[in-house]
Amino acid sequence: MNMLLVSEHNRLTADLEKLDERLANTKRGYGLRSRSVHSFLSQLRKHKREMLKTVDQQMAGPEEDAA
Repeated sequence: MNMLLVSEHNRLTADLEKLDERLANTKRGYGLRSRSVHSFLSQLRKHKREMLKTVDQQMAGPEEDAA
């Protein structure tokens, strides 16, 4: 398995954990700033999850070819 992919997977997983924590601590209030921050963090989390999914597929790809 490519060590670069493993490193990227670990980094994305750690980023997602931090984002989950920040989202949990960000109140969804009525203020524009609060909603903007929460929306930004939600979109960033979605993007990171898509990146993680792509990395997971790349990691699984060569193993499927070898089987």
